[in-house]
Amino acid sequence: MSKAKNARVCIVGSITGNTNTVGGGLVYPQANLGKLEGFEQGAKKPVEMANGKSFFGAKAYKDSKVCNMMTVSELHKRYHEKTGIVFSSMYPGCIAETNLFREKRPWFRKVSTLRN
Repeated sequence: MSKAKNARVCIVGSITGNTNTVGGGLVYPQANLGKLEGFEQGAKKPVEMANGKSFFGAKAYKDSKVCNMMTVSELHKRYHEKTGIVFSSMYPGCIAETNLFREKRPWFRKVSTLRN
């Protein structure tokens, strides 16, 4: 990739990983990796989340987006200068009509799909 002109790596992010946004701060649960205790414990039952707690789908999604953003930031910091590759993340928008939101309240799924 470093030989390609204007090489880029883009990882899909989400505002739900940012607690300073409506989707990440006001919509339960908030992303929280804790001190990564779950990784230290091998992410095996009953510890299946990064923060050392049991699995919760909506939180797992938000936590995964935080991990994606941390990964892309670290990749850029380590390799951009040496390779010229631009590492970034992007947010495609809310797609609440998919099964990704199956654990959310029906009203949230309905309101989130309204278009201007």
